[in-house]
Amino acid sequence: MLEKINIDSQAVVLAVIGGSLIAFATTLHLMLFGRTTGISSIFNSLLNCGHDSNFRWKFGFFCGLITGTYGIFMIFGHTLNIGNVVINLFDPHEIGQQGLSTFGFALGGLLIGFGSKLGKGCAIEHAICDLPTLSLSSFISVIILTGTGIITATLRGYYPIMISDLSLGKEAIEQYKTIADFLYVLLLIYFAYDLNVNSLLFREKLETLACLFIGLVFGLGFSISGTSRRTQALDFLNLANADGWNPTLLITILTAIGVNVVTFNLILKQKPMFAASFEIPNNLIDWKIIVGPAIYGIGWGLTGLSTGSAMVNGLLLMKMLAYLPFMAAGQLLADWILPRKKTESNKEMKFD
Repeated sequence: MLEKINIDSQAVVLAVIGGSLIAFATTLHLMLFGRTTGISSIFNSLLNCGHDSNFRWKFGFFCGLITGTYGIFMIFGHTLNIGNVVINLFDPHEIGQQGLSTFGFALGGLLIGFGSKLGKGCAIEHAICDLPTLSLSSFISVIILTGTGIITATLRGYYPIMISDLSLGKEAIEQYKTIADFLYVLLLIYFAYDLNVNSLLFREKLETLACLFIGLVFGLGFSISGTSRRTQALDFLNLANADGWNPTLLITILTAIGVNVVTFNLILKQKPMFAASFEIPNNLIDWKIIVGPAIYGIGWGLTGLSTGSAMVNGLLLMKMLAYLPFMAAGQLLADWILPRKKTESNKEMKFD
């Protein structure tokens, strides 16, 4: 276990660049609108559509996130070549799906959805956005979800279960890519239509466009650092990896946290530019903060996909057709089993 470390200087540089871009996006979001960037809550709002008063800006962020990832994929493919430098942006289709059955993807999606809703956030959200605000509950969540993720992935390294059951031909992969391209273009068309027809207030339009840009920068950080790659997450979580432990994901996250610790605490001494007050995570510690991240970590260790990387890979990997519906079902199941009280804050504490 952990016999060698597998990383090179190029990967470190890209992780730092990608982490810095993610930090810039989340810092800008806090500075402009006084909000931390909750990926799991954005996904939940997409499920509820018009029933969420914050749907429009979250939809804008989502479109930017997909543009910063899948839009980049449409232009450059899986790799970006700059001179003699080859940057692995995304996993090739077969590699990105190997080692886990369709049932495993579905189960992982269910665990991630349920755990993120119960634990009030995903891995990226708790670590990059909440830890810099010195949230004790998020610190506990990060320790638990990372620990269970490492244990699950490492145990699967020693005792493989739910191994891959599907081998796709080139024709099927090309057909899926064609459909994904169409859906991406359709997404952008609907975004433009919704912005011009349904967004009646000028301020709402500007907020949506700003969140589109924030999501774009966030997505670029995901792409450049390789955070969207399922294999990179598993190389970090699986301590029994025969090729060695790869800390690239850890470097990306630590870079973003380091930047945000400085920027968040400077911003929180002021007021947000376009909001009356800040909305930051509360420090409420209860059983949900333990059980939710534990369930989430099992799903993360099983699949190598967080909420954010799952949203990004929805158009890249065919097995996400099993993962994403079950992730949605997991969030809806958590809402049904443990409905949130009207007086209970969704996740946030407001202050001037």
